[in-house]
Amino acid sequence: MRQSLEEQSEQHTRSLLAQCMVMYSIKEKDAEIAEVCNRNVELQNLVKQLSFESQVWQTVACRDEATIESLKSHLTQISTVAETKRRRVSIKEGSGESYYVEGMESQCIHKWEENDGTKKTLEDDLEHLLIGGNMRDERNYCRICRSNSVCILLLPCKHLCLCKECDLIQKECPLCGETKRGSVQVYME
Repeated sequence: MRQSLEEQSEQHTRSLLAQCMVMYSIKEKDAEIAEVCNRNVELQNLVKQLSFESQVWQTVACRDEATIESLKSHLTQISTVAETKRRRVSIKEGSGESYYVEGMESQCIHKWEENDGTKKTLEDDLEHLLIGGNMRDERNYCRICRSNSVCILLLPCKHLCLCKECDLIQKECPLCGETKRGSVQVYME
């Protein structure tokens, strides 16, 4: 009987030991599951963040595409003005008379104010040049130093009013006062 009790006690001990090992394994698996769940939450948050950043970059790309199209349009207008000036010079040199070149009406809506307070548009400037205006117009020179030719287009207002040197120090547009967020060099010749 004693031996039987010892065997039962030993079996009971083995059974308890096996149960403890199973419990330990279950705790390890629970810890692994909790770690995987935490990692899953982190990855879901990362996906949300990347999705948001993707939307932001798509918005920026669309805005930049619109800015590019606008700049292309303005460069086309500027090249039209430059071509008109060249035609005006060749007409003036050839005949000694002034002629209005047909079909050169500007669709530009940008306006500026002269030092004397008069409001001007690109169309006014073009007409002034075509009807015998001075080829050395002050609008062709930097609005800050007034000695260098304009070659910098300010963004976002799109005024062509600064030289390269003044662009480096100017923080806002001298024509409209809007804060400069960028600038583009324009080659007109």
